[in-house]
Amino acid sequence: MSLPKNGRIVVIDDKQEEALPLLRSIWQNGFAAVYFNGERRYLPSTPLDDVRVIFLDMELETGGYTGSDNKTKAATTARVLKSIINTKKNRVYLIIMWAMHTELMKDFWTYIRKDSSCQFIELKLDKAKCSSKDYDLNIITSEINSALKDNNAFNFFINWENIVHKSADDIIHDFLSFFPADTVWDRKILEILKKLAEEYAGKNLNANDHEQIVRYAMLAFNGTFIDSLENNIVRNTNPGISFDGITAVPDQSIVAKINSKLLLDQNNSTTKPGCLYSNSGNDEVQNYFTPGSDLSGIEKIFCEVSPTCDYAQQKWEFHRILFGIKIKPEQAKHLKKKSADDIADYLYETDILDIGGQPTIFVFNLRKLTSVNLGELISLPILCTFRHDLLVDIQHKIAHHASRPGMLSL
Repeated sequence: MSLPKNGRIVVIDDKQEEALPLLRSIWQNGFAAVYFNGERRYLPSTPLDDVRVIFLDMELETGGYTGSDNKTKAATTARVLKSIINTKKNRVYLIIMWAMHTELMKDFWTYIRKDSSCQFIELKLDKAKCSSKDYDLNIITSEINSALKDNNAFNFFINWENIVHKSADDIIHDFLSFFPADTVWDRKILEILKKLAEEYAGKNLNANDHEQIVRYAMLAFNGTFIDSLENNIVRNTNPGISFDGITAVPDQSIVAKINSKLLLDQNNSTTKPGCLYSNSGNDEVQNYFTPGSDLSGIEKIFCEVSPTCDYAQQKWEFHRILFGIKIKPEQAKHLKKKSADDIADYLYETDILDIGGQPTIFVFNLRKLTSVNLGELISLPILCTFRHDLLVDIQHKIAHHASRPGMLSL
């Protein structure tokens, strides 16, 4: 396992002279770390959300509640840790503790787990062994790798996060090297960034809105970032992660949440292609199902399926909308079929998505495509928004359905 490269390491030790050798070893190996001595005045104003690894001295004498009994010591350490990391959210932390204070562990975990939603991967290290080798990071990471043999998923995300960090760094280096460092270097780079924003946003860009230029310029980096990320993933051929012995299968609600992360846009405040709305029209719901099916709880919806390029270039003249329904996953088996395995060719069925905490499937009738005047949808509440890839797949199915040939033969 690699430690996080982007400053997601925290070292907590009340004795700076003991913490410094560890910090120095972390820094010399190219990792960033944040240090706290436990004193109240130096603790963060709000708990940090982006911590992955914690090196923790179990006995803190500067936490504000010093005392000789083990419960007081454990409570002090727990209070300091809860002030530094966010234990109220569903997070996973690797916590590395020096094994010399085992008498504090039971009370410490009692205080930590009270009113906490996070999880900890616990690793005890021999401080004397590590300090005698001047906190050689090879020894520490070897111990971490051994402890994480049963936590390959955590290992995976640390590796992926490091690759993301390197990919962003590669892109920045490339762009910064386009021009020699001179007095007009900054101006030349800004010209490129503005041009990228113009190409990405088209006529939607307000050239006088600097905040908008920054936003679209950053969005324009997504394509080259994905390319850099994919190349670095291919090169990372030995992450040391095992998938042996997997028996757990995610349930339907988890699959729905994952699909929503992959297929739904988190911005539901802008009227654009991909937005879904409730439909109060007279769409015939029974036309989607075989006779006698249970139609309870089904909601009628429609989706804006106009070309994204029309939206970007302000060539939008009408809202092109496709009608459909919102159903429960168990109702999908009653959709009309063209064969035992496939639904009717005029229907489009999405994967399971999480909508308002409920597993949901959207089904669209490719025969029911129409247009409404531009602006008519602006005041309507948006149910959710499909990401570009899902929208393009729906548009492709619309085009395929409309252009299918008709054959006449005897």
